Amino acid sequence: MRLIIDDEEIPIKVNGKEIAVFELLSIDMFSRSEMETESILKMCQEFFHSLNDLRMQIIVHSRILNFKDIEKHLNLVKANNPSLNRYIEDLSNLVNRNEIPFKQYFLVFSPINDGNRILLNNLRSKLNHIGFGLISIEKKQLINISKALFNE
Repeated sequence: MRLIIDDEEIPIKVNGKEIAVFELLSIDMFSRSEMETESILKMCQEFFHSLNDLRMQIIVHSRILNFKDIEKHLNLVKANNPSLNRYIEDLSNLVNRNEIPFKQYFLVFSPINDGNRILLNNLRSKLNHIGFGLISIEKKQLINISKALFNE
């Protein structure tokens, strides 16, 4: 697979075909009632059935959280409220002493063409309606994510 990189932010092309990449923010199914869970699962099933000719790849990136992952958050908290130094210290110790799993989910859609753009927008709306957050990944971000995925 060859990633074609040019000066534009979009489109992302792989082997000459345009793709769309999103980070999928998960939802907590354990805090939902049984009825809510069944409803979410039904909507997910409908989502998968609506893919039509659009292919979707799900990439799950699992790793152990480290201090660098939360350092930016801790610095922001500290800058906004210096009285939380104890919280920051406790959280830093927790992350440094324990293996905390961290997962990221990415959806890759292909091929993207004029006909599939409308379908892709509808699919994004369906995922948002279900409760999933979607973050569009641009080329520069994709390069950084690829480096992190394959250089660990």
